[in-house]
Order: sequence, then structure tokens, then C-alpha cells
Amino acid sequence: MRIIDYIPTGHNNAVTRETLRSLTRLNDRKIRDLIAEANKSAPDDVLIINMQDGKGYFRPAPDEKYLVRSWRAQMRSRANENGEGADAADRYLKAVNATRRSRTEESNIDGQMDIFDFLK
Repeated sequence: MRIIDYIPTGHNNAVTRETLRSLTRLNDRKIRDLIAEANKSAPDDVLIINMQDGKGYFRPAPDEKYLVRSWRAQMRSRANENGEGADAADRYLKAVNATRRSRTEESNIDGQMDIFDFLK
């Protein structure tokens, strides 16, 4: 199945995921996966986007480059936010590991192993 065959050209013709589910008989996850794969592997002049305005998915028309620029900005912002989330997870893990090492050092004065030794 080629998801691109179900995605119209032009923002005014956008189709919702609900419509795509009905047309393709696929679940949301599979539809999103197929769209992501199409955007990775389709020819460079083919793109499927969703402006997050409730209208749904569409292939931009030649005169809709401004929408592609806006969508690209949304995607880059989302990527930056995800990166910041990953950075927060890194800081958390570093702090937790430091705390566990400190607890282990304090409780290991007699040389016994602590359960936190296995979690490093």
C-alpha cells in the first residue's frame, strides 16, 4: 500500500487521520509510520505534511511553499524540545548515579556490597 495515493494535494484538500483510517483500514500508528516512511523515501519533490490545524494531511501544492516553511519550523522546534527532554533525562541519570555512588560509599564501610552496586 502506498499511503501517498490517499493523500491529496493542497491544504484545502487535506484529509484527517479518521478519513485515512476509513480509506486504508489501518490504525493511526501504521498511518503515521507510513507517512514518515514516505517522507523519508519518496522523491524529493513529494512531501506529506500536517499543519496541526485540524484539517489533516496533504501534499503541498507548488504555491504552498510558505506552509512547508512553517511546517519545517514546527518540526525543528519539536526536535529541539525532544532534545531538551533527552538532556533532562541525561542530567537525571547522572544525578541518580552520583547519589547512588555516594550512598554506596557511605554504606560500604565494612566492605559489603550494596544493592545499588548492581544498578550502575
